[in-house]
Amino acid sequence: MKKLLILGISFFMTVNLFGQSQGISYQAVIIDQNPLEVPGEDISGNILPNHDLMVRFTILDAAGTIEYKEEHSTITDEYGMINLIIGKGTAMATSPKTSFPEIDWDGSPKALKVDISFSATDVFFTDFGYEELTFVPYAYHKNITATGSLIVDGVTDLRSRLQVSDGSPTFLTGNLQVDEYTTLENDLTVNAPSELNGQVTIKSELTGSSGSYDSYPLRVEGATQGISVKIAGNRNADNYFVTFWDDQNMQGRIEGQTSGDLALNPEYIFDNVIFATDIIMGGIDVGKAIAEIVTVATSSTLCVGVVPCVTTPAPSEIVKAAADLILEIVKLAIVVAQPIAYNVFKHTQIGVSYESGAGDYAEWLLKADPNETFQPGDIVGVYGGRISKTTENADHLLVVSLNPIVLGNMPGEGKEADYEKVAFMGQVPVKVVGDVETGDFILASGFNNGLGIAVSPDGIRPDQYCRIVGTAWSGSDSLQVG
Repeated sequence: MKKLLILGISFFMTVNLFGQSQGISYQAVIIDQNPLEVPGEDISGNILPNHDLMVRFTILDAAGTIEYKEEHSTITDEYGMINLIIGKGTAMATSPKTSFPEIDWDGSPKALKVDISFSATDVFFTDFGYEELTFVPYAYHKNITATGSLIVDGVTDLRSRLQVSDGSPTFLTGNLQVDEYTTLENDLTVNAPSELNGQVTIKSELTGSSGSYDSYPLRVEGATQGISVKIAGNRNADNYFVTFWDDQNMQGRIEGQTSGDLALNPEYIFDNVIFATDIIMGGIDVGKAIAEIVTVATSSTLCVGVVPCVTTPAPSEIVKAAADLILEIVKLAIVVAQPIAYNVFKHTQIGVSYESGAGDYAEWLLKADPNETFQPGDIVGVYGGRISKTTENADHLLVVSLNPIVLGNMPGEGKEADYEKVAFMGQVPVKVVGDVETGDFILASGFNNGLGIAVSPDGIRPDQYCRIVGTAWSGSDSLQVG
């Protein structure tokens, strides 16, 4: 009697979409419809239990072309059932795809062909089944094309690129967590408060003029306020709210500052030491002037002649000594006023401090003559808020700034040529002709050429006071303009 012939086959197939399976779960019941007859038994639909089998699975595309083939060696269970996972078998050498994950589930129709051999040694395959796969059976793989809606109710793990093309919008109604490097090739619009934890760097290749709004890579608009910076803890000199860098190094910063920080600031200490030294020297000069006037007022000389006599000091000597005393008192008042103004300004600005290599506080001032040219270091006269190199009878004498730390009164766009940056306070380079000693007064030359001259405190005359621009904090022995 012929045994184990397949005259009728019943099978069913289920699909697993779990990532761990990496394949399709396949189940079938093998039935022998020509079994041995057993008295008293109904032989209809007898199963084939505990039998060795070879099963071949073939995945075909819509044109019937083979995409993938693999084989399984298995044994039916006591109920004639086999349980296999397509994708876990041995890929055949003739298979176009060398592994199951290489199959491109692009949404096009695919079919499953099953062949079976009833011997694991004497292999002879017989057609067992052919079924269309009318849905995408493997959602844990790359290159999935969904032509309709895709709804995922559970956690989705994407281990490679997610690309949304054709200008299609993408909507996220929940949280988006990105743990790795992310590149956005186009605009990103966020319509709700957002938090960025960690360092954020904006790299841009924008170019353009400083007056163009489109030249700036970071713009904040649409609110009544701008940018707020809040540091952790309380402010001090170690907290840099904002720093300014170029390719060389840090060029400036806005840092926290307390009264204690200010008192320990090396520049602040140095400035006050200079002020104190100037005050001491000024006090000594006033003392010398007082001693001189006392000496002149009490001096006398013997007369030479027939009758002995004693002469009193000449009035001109007393007047000269008094004038020298007044000069020294005025000079001392100027020296005393400088640290007072400096310290009032410094202490009223405690909160944050702007640190920079620049050293003066300037404003844009309108030129009296729009065609007059100026250079940094030129001494200018101010007449009703307009500047000129003419200094005679000027309201103020100031210096054109080279690199101000603060610059106010910004002119309108395109009007900069009608203005010049003029230093009001601080340290500023100034053009001086001749020798300069530290502590000398810098005076306008009087030739309306933007240059200054240095006059020592001992050599200045009362009629020169109105030409004082400032005090030299450094010296030069050059005969050229310095």
